[in-house]
Amino acid sequence: EYDDTPISLHQEDLLDRINHAPDFRLTLQDAFEARSRGAMIGLFLAVLELARQRKVLVRQEDDGVIQLELNRDVDDGVMHFEDAEADGDARPSDGGSPAAD
Repeated sequence: EYDDTPISLHQEDLLDRINHAPDFRLTLQDAFEARSRGAMIGLFLAVLELARQRKVLVRQEDDGVIQLELNRDVDDGVMHFEDAEADGDARPSDGGSPAAD
C-alpha cells in the first residue's frame, strides 16, 4: 500500500515519541509497531534523515535491538567549517585548484 505521508511528518512523530519515551529512547521495533508497510518505509526514511541531521542517535550492540536515542548534544544548526587555509589546502567549492595570490 502507498503511504503519501511527508517524511517531515514522520520525523516529527518520531521525535515526539522519543521525547516522551523513558530515557529518551525508543526501539526501531517499537517505532514500527502496528504500522503498515508503507508507513514503516516512511518511518525508516525519517530515521535516516534524523540520523543524518544528528538529531537522533542510532545504536545497536552486536546483534541486539536497534535503539533510537534523542541527541541532546545536537548543534545549533549552523554549519561550521574548519579553516582549510591553515592546512594549506583551501579549495573552492567547485573542487578546483586553490587560487593563486
